[in-house]
This record gives sequence, structure tokens and C-alpha cells, in this order.
Amino acid sequence: MRDASGRPVAATAEPILTREEFDNIAELLGTRARDTRPAVRKDTNALLLRVIFCAGCDGRMYYTKASGKRKTNVYGCRSAAHGVTCETPASIKAEWVEEYVKREFLQHAGRWEVIEIRKIPGYDPGPEIGEVSAELEAHMKQSGRFRSEAGRRLWEEKATALETRLEELEATPRRPPVEEEIRTGRTYADQWESEDDAGKRNMLLDAGARVLVKQSRAGGKHALDESRLAFDVAQHSDPEAEALEEARHQALL
Repeated sequence: MRDASGRPVAATAEPILTREEFDNIAELLGTRARDTRPAVRKDTNALLLRVIFCAGCDGRMYYTKASGKRKTNVYGCRSAAHGVTCETPASIKAEWVEEYVKREFLQHAGRWEVIEIRKIPGYDPGPEIGEVSAELEAHMKQSGRFRSEAGRRLWEEKATALETRLEELEATPRRPPVEEEIRTGRTYADQWESEDDAGKRNMLLDAGARVLVKQSRAGGKHALDESRLAFDVAQHSDPEAEALEEARHQALL
């Protein structure tokens, strides 16, 4: 149902969504449907899931709880379970490597401010233009059906309304979505302390954190040998270092 200007007639004076909101939600749902990232597992509280890798085969290491003769929780290479041969499969005490990753991550990023990104939806009149065009095309095919004056008048009124709406939509510029950075005043160290293991794992993953573990050497069962470990934060650089580098660059100009 449309009014005299071709705008859709709402079934209520207080609709749940505007047309812009409806189109934005449809786009979000479509994006999620196209999302090919692996689903987040909910059956484990392992802090380093998808963060810790075996240096021997570059495969993920998995958390195993203490049981039987093994008295400690460990992360271990499970390449064999996936049909891959690892010449030097690694295993490491979970408490040791988790404490190591926490220390390295906070030393690297703990002082950074947490910046939240808010997406301000845009507007694209294209979907409604397509709908109104299809409606007008179907309506035009009925032009010869009316023999009465009243029928022709009603047909013309609807055709005019659809044309008016198309003109209005075609004159409406497309607005792209905008991302807005919101400064929180919190540091990564503050955020870390307020999160549970799942939240901390998300922080590590969002930062691109990755730790490689080499196979242990004989006699290394009583203390962590940090030469076995390599930690990196791949996706984020140090903003203070970037600012210093930029200042040096400007000074050379």
C-alpha cells in the first residue's frame, strides 16, 4: 500500500524499523551469512585456543586437562590426529605458557588505549528503487484493462504516485557507512584484568597474537625454558612507536 506520493503506508504510527534500518539489518545479515571464519568453540575455556602453535608443524596446539599419571594441564601438538606427521611435536605445561603469553602481551600492548569502533549505517536507495521500478512495470502492463473513467483515473493516480516515489529515490544520494573511533580511556591492561578467559582469548585473537612452541629438551620439566617460545602480535603495531617514527619523518622533511 502506498500513499499519494508513492511512499509505503505503514501499518502503525510507531513502526519497529525505518526503511533505512531495515535495509541496514538486511545487509548485516547478508554479511554474516557470507562469513567464512571458523565458529567460536564454546566447549572449552582454554585461554590460548587458536593462539598457540607447534613450531614443528605450525599446527594448532590443544589444551588437555590433567588426568591419570599426568598431574598438570598441558597444551600439546595433535598433528597425528589430523593425519599430519610432525617430526618434533611440542607439549608444554599450560600454566607456564599462559603466564608467559600474559606477560609478553601486556608488555607489548598493555599501555595502549582501548579504542572501540562504532559503525554508523549508511543508506542506499537502490533496493527500494528496484522494488518500485518492478511495481511500476507491473502496473504499466495493466493500462489497457480499464474501460471506465474511474478505473483509468485510479490507474493514473497509482502510476503518478510510483513515478513520484522513483523521482524522490533517484534524487536521494547514497550514503556509505562510516566507522567512528571511540576513545574509552581504558588500557589493554585494564581490559585484561576485567575479562574472563574467553574475553582474554578474544583480546589475543583480535590483536593477532601468536605463540610458537618448540619441542622440549631433556631436563626441562621443572622450569620454563623461554628459548622454546616465540611470541608475536601481528595485526597491531605500537602507536607510540608510530608517533615517534612519524615525528622523525617530519623532522627530515
